[in-house]
Amino acid sequence: MWFSKIKEGDVKYVSQNMTQNVCIRDENEMTGLMWACSYISDEHLRIVQLLAQREQGLQTKQGMSALMFSAIVNNVSAIDMLRDEAGMSDQNGYTAFAWSYFARSKEFAKCIVDNFGAVEQLPPKTLEEVKLPKAVQNSIKALRKTAREFKSVNQQQKIERYVDKLEPKFNDFPDVFDTKFYANDLNIVEDVSLLSLEEFVELNRAEEQIKAALNGLDVKITGSDKIFNIVCKKYGEIAKNWR
Repeated sequence: MWFSKIKEGDVKYVSQNMTQNVCIRDENEMTGLMWACSYISDEHLRIVQLLAQREQGLQTKQGMSALMFSAIVNNVSAIDMLRDEAGMSDQNGYTAFAWSYFARSKEFAKCIVDNFGAVEQLPPKTLEEVKLPKAVQNSIKALRKTAREFKSVNQQQKIERYVDKLEPKFNDFPDVFDTKFYANDLNIVEDVSLLSLEEFVELNRAEEQIKAALNGLDVKITGSDKIFNIVCKKYGEIAKNWR
């Protein structure tokens, strides 16, 4: 009940039941504060305020903290209430800044560096050595394997070019949407391989347009219905907002 009420953002329930539930953990070793930081709303922020003094500093078995969960969802508002967690690292040595880096949480990354400076910032050498999350690595490998399975050299080359573009360049961070949609790239790989060169160029243009739109710019996605359908297949219904 405790964790479900936190996920729902039930501030009244949490405030009335804090005494007996503070610091308890769910089956994943997550605390109520960690769950509250994983949602972005005024209600969840109020719950963070209620629990921060008692629960901040706690970590899961993997070393994840509430500040790290905030980083993953770009929960900038929670940073100031979790100052005691600055500089903490998980079992792989990653700080909240590193997790914001992985999640491409642009605003969070900037805010945490502004607030905590060198305590959370990673030196350039470390950034170069950081490995991509396993799910992202697997997606890239699967795309490259699919490319090799096509008999047409032209198809193979187009897929390879597409995958090369997906590979994030850490020194370009924060390019906020570089890795956000990796899973869906697997769904469109065959569609991409069958495009003509002109259509391939058109797809690249449409992707740049949707990235600009996702970053808040007032743009429309241009191109044929065929290309727009591929974009929707990758980015989901949200793409229709910019047609």
